[in-house]
Amino acid sequence: MIEMACPSCGRAGQVPKEKIHTRLVCRKCHVVFHMDPNGRPVLGEPHSATKEQAKKAKEKSSDRISVLENFRLPSLDSFTNMGDNLADGTFPVKPVAGVLGGLVVLFLVYSFFSGPPEAVADRTRYAVEALARDDLNRVKSFASDSTRDDLAKWYDVAHTKLEEARKSWPSKEATVQVVVVEEDPSRNRGEVEAFLMPAIAGAAAAPAPAPADPKASTKKAPASGPLSLHLHWVWSGRHWWLDGRQSLASVTAGGP
Repeated sequence: MIEMACPSCGRAGQVPKEKIHTRLVCRKCHVVFHMDPNGRPVLGEPHSATKEQAKKAKEKSSDRISVLENFRLPSLDSFTNMGDNLADGTFPVKPVAGVLGGLVVLFLVYSFFSGPPEAVADRTRYAVEALARDDLNRVKSFASDSTRDDLAKWYDVAHTKLEEARKSWPSKEATVQVVVVEEDPSRNRGEVEAFLMPAIAGAAAAPAPAPADPKASTKKAPASGPLSLHLHWVWSGRHWWLDGRQSLASVTAGGP
């Protein structure tokens, strides 16, 4: 033990030798002092201890920094090795793109063949409306390749009858109504009766009359009545195409 006295209040006491260069506090005046290497009490913190504490604090801070540097979150590449594959050029880009392209094509083909079939009534309405607009090229676009010339002849006859009927109409505007006689894509056959009648502004169009019975005696309709056209269609490539040959025969047989 080392005999000593507080450098502030003079209170006497004893300090163990191992307390040299350590922080001491007087129990009477509570002042902070320390013992120098010669055993003399000195006011204030021990300088060597302060440096030692700063050194230890710096070492702890360095340890924490090194731990944080060594600790890294795993990246996506470490889980999947995708980065290495891409760098090595081993990622199967072309096969994957081929598979995706094939799936898209299959989806389009499925949508095409699984969709609802085209209605012969809609095709008839489009074709007859083109006739009412005096659009020969549009009408011919509905014909099958082998009967396009016959359909042009049908247009000449049907258009002549339409112009004759228009003479007693209030205007050249026409309303089209369609009655389907037969629609059978499995047999590639369609048969439709189309009616062209004058369009009356502000009034609903008159209902289309029923198809004429070929066995019944025919009477000439009044000039102001609707123009009836019997059309034949063939089913091909998921579309209805006008059979110009049979349609021409029907409009010619109907007379002027």
